[in-house]
Amino acid sequence: MLGCGIQYTKADLHTEPLAELRILGTPIAGQELRLELDYEQNYPLAVDVECRVKQNGKVIQTIGAGAVPGNLEGSPEATPVEGSLVFPFWLDKPGDYEIQCLTTADSDNLLSKDITIRG
Repeated sequence: MLGCGIQYTKADLHTEPLAELRILGTPIAGQELRLELDYEQNYPLAVDVECRVKQNGKVIQTIGAGAVPGNLEGSPEATPVEGSLVFPFWLDKPGDYEIQCLTTADSDNLLSKDITIRG
């Protein structure tokens, strides 16, 4: 309906499936770390996810990318499908970093953790 100030648009069916971000391993330069990203998906569409490393506000490394699968019985009231994406990664230099995982369709849907890598 035009002219009444209301606009009807298609709903975004793939928001906020990210549940928890964990970084496992010893935070020492050159040591393997493991990123575990848990998700809970209510909606029927797959959601692309990217995990990356930022330092001083700049992306310096992509850790990994994957997809949260759609929920075959998807709806806002559906029992969520739960799962995890796991990515190994290394940081070669000591310093302070931010690890982020986000949905590529909407970068406002993200989880992040700070980590300090020792030498």
